[in-house]
Amino acid sequence: MWSRVKELTERLSPDEKRSLEELDQGPIREQIPFRHAERFLGLGLAELSLGRLDLTIAGKQLLGTLRGA
Repeated sequence: MWSRVKELTERLSPDEKRSLEELDQGPIREQIPFRHAERFLGLGLAELSLGRLDLTIAGKQLLGTLRGA
């Protein structure tokens, strides 16, 4: 999993990384651009849950890597 997270980290733009952070803020958050949401879904970093976009385990691991955890 580590190599996949590292690869995905390198593939995301700075704007996409900010949008990923935004998704982790809970239900009261700014809207992220549709193209970012679409990309996160395609990369397996997010999923639709009860009509909203939420991070997957892979998305949370990538976010932890970005934060230096």
